[in-house]
Amino acid sequence: MPTYVYACVEGTRGCPVCLAGFDALHGMNEPGPAACPRCGGRVERRISAAGLVTKHNERAMLSEANLKRHGFTTLRNEGGGRLRVT
Repeated sequence: MPTYVYACVEGTRGCPVCLAGFDALHGMNEPGPAACPRCGGRVERRISAAGLVTKHNERAMLSEANLKRHGFTTLRNEGGGRLRVT
């Protein structure tokens, strides 16, 4: 099932939840929420970016250069129960 983002209808007052937007999980043919679950204010579905991961960008995310740039270290097995930090 897809996840949709709902936010307060422009020009209306709302609580911090619907002003910032909240996620709702429902089928494509099912109606989404018409009101904020916290304050009851009117909400509408907003367009959001899809979170797609492909093999190419997954490899790039897990590359040694990217991991080091973000402060991670990697362990390499040298055999005989020894690990080397890189």
